[in-house]
Amino acid sequence: MIQSVRIICCIAVHFALLLHQMDVSTAFLYADIQELVFVEQPPGFEVKDKDGGELVMKLEKSLYGLAQSPGNWFNTIDPALVEIGFVPLQSDTCVYLYDHDGVRIYLTLYVDDLLLASNNSNAMAMVKEKLKHRFKMTDMGPVSLVLGMEIKRDLELGTLTISQEAYSKSILERFGMSECKPTTTPGYGSELSNQQPEETLLDEDEKKRYQGIVGCLMYVSQVLRYDIMYAVGQLARPMAKPSKIHMVAAKHTLRYLAGTTKFSITYKRGSFNLAVFTDSNWANNPDNGKSTSCYLSMLCDAPIGFKSGLQGLTAMSTMEAELVASALAMKEAVFCSNMLTELGFGKDFAKVPLYCDNTATLHALGNRSFSSRTKHIALRFFFIRELVSEGRISIHYIPTDINPADIGTKHLNKHRFKKLLDIISNFNMNDFINSRFIINSPFN
Repeated sequence: MIQSVRIICCIAVHFALLLHQMDVSTAFLYADIQELVFVEQPPGFEVKDKDGGELVMKLEKSLYGLAQSPGNWFNTIDPALVEIGFVPLQSDTCVYLYDHDGVRIYLTLYVDDLLLASNNSNAMAMVKEKLKHRFKMTDMGPVSLVLGMEIKRDLELGTLTISQEAYSKSILERFGMSECKPTTTPGYGSELSNQQPEETLLDEDEKKRYQGIVGCLMYVSQVLRYDIMYAVGQLARPMAKPSKIHMVAAKHTLRYLAGTTKFSITYKRGSFNLAVFTDSNWANNPDNGKSTSCYLSMLCDAPIGFKSGLQGLTAMSTMEAELVASALAMKEAVFCSNMLTELGFGKDFAKVPLYCDNTATLHALGNRSFSSRTKHIALRFFFIRELVSEGRISIHYIPTDINPADIGTKHLNKHRFKKLLDIISNFNMNDFINSRFIINSPFN
């Protein structure tokens, strides 16, 4: 997944590793097909049986367009990587580690794109040659563009910056918004309901255009743009029956995109520490009263993971909403900790700090007694307690005013929005490692 790519980028930055990219040509065509699949004969190459009857073709190799092709391709390249000496991770089976005689190579596989980070140029060249001997591949050298992310490194400063300027401009051009007037925030007004009057619903052509806009925005919000993830989450909900007000909101987000095409995330050498921030907005959905959760995970002083979305259950208090949000953030913390541990950094990530701005939630986590206020969400509650008691997570308080996760829970005015962007872009992990806000519960 894209988050794993960002983690590998952080490792490359902190340890000054080589970071190269390779691309597999016609990847799916290498894979043997496991199922019995028949296709129509292509026009111009029809062959009939001896009686003139119609025939179909039996597939021996995967083709682009088949649902099975990605899985078949993975089953083809995975043994080839293992044969070279790579070991797939349990936390993400598309991330591999080669660790022999002090030589380390980290490899991420995203369909037909391979990203390799290594501390040894000869070993990387050896791996490349073995892969090119097995598959037709393009060696693209030092990475500059992967999965729509433009990557720039400054080896002297020890930084790596990812951006999507070209892709963002292509979105604006595609939907005729290249010359629009930019806005200062991505969200349009208050929370929008999915239930709009029938006479305001978009016709079929406008509906497809709306879906295209939201699809493009969803991609950039998952790859890079944590600043628009809340606004895009709102736009994605009425995809089946969007109305004129939803289209206005979508264009508003595009106008914000037009003014921030140079938006970037910069990872910095010297702060290889992980922290996760969580927040929620209680009962803010106008249709069902559900709350919104958000988390941001930070490594090398910049976000490596971020998510904003509606909670699955209806929280009955702010404390409950924060508790559910904390459980989601802890899943993220466990994933990052597991992956970094498998990659050989276990001592540094044995205990991950989690920051929350709700004191009632922190007291509930530090209280062993049973409470009627949390009995209906006991599974999530005990999951959190277990992680804390095992020492895998430490719980800290952070004031709401400086909680970066607040950016994904609500529409913010331009002053508050800018302040949070400044906090995230100028983040320094050392400010939080020895936080005096830690709760001295029996579990810490």
